[in-house]
Amino acid sequence: MVDPKPIMAAAKAFAQRHYVELAAEELEWQDTALLRNGRMRELAEMLKPIAGHDPLVLAKNLTHRAALEAVARVAELEAALRQLLGTLQHADISHRYQGDCPDASDYNRRDPECPACQVMVRAAALLSGKERM
Repeated sequence: MVDPKPIMAAAKAFAQRHYVELAAEELEWQDTALLRNGRMRELAEMLKPIAGHDPLVLAKNLTHRAALEAVARVAELEAALRQLLGTLQHADISHRYQGDCPDASDYNRRDPECPACQVMVRAAALLSGKERM
């Protein structure tokens, strides 16, 4: 008997890495009724040991899930950035230039005590997915 957990974990990770390609292939498949040899078939092949007679059904479901998760992340990011921008519009935030604020020689420095640097750090964390709203 095959343990489905590692196969599903690998398949989910694959779908999350390749959701854009998978979604494009599925749209093409819907438009043409032909599924090319691509990521969707690759995902279905991964799922064969646990998917029964039609691994493409499970591959499509994982593709839908990964695409929906991506859309939700984008919506969450947009809301967080809008909130951050709204806060900035009503605040007088500028660099202190008393520590590690970015300057012409190094744009990547951040001063943890500087309000403007704190906003930059928060925005970077939101964009990278390291922080959620």
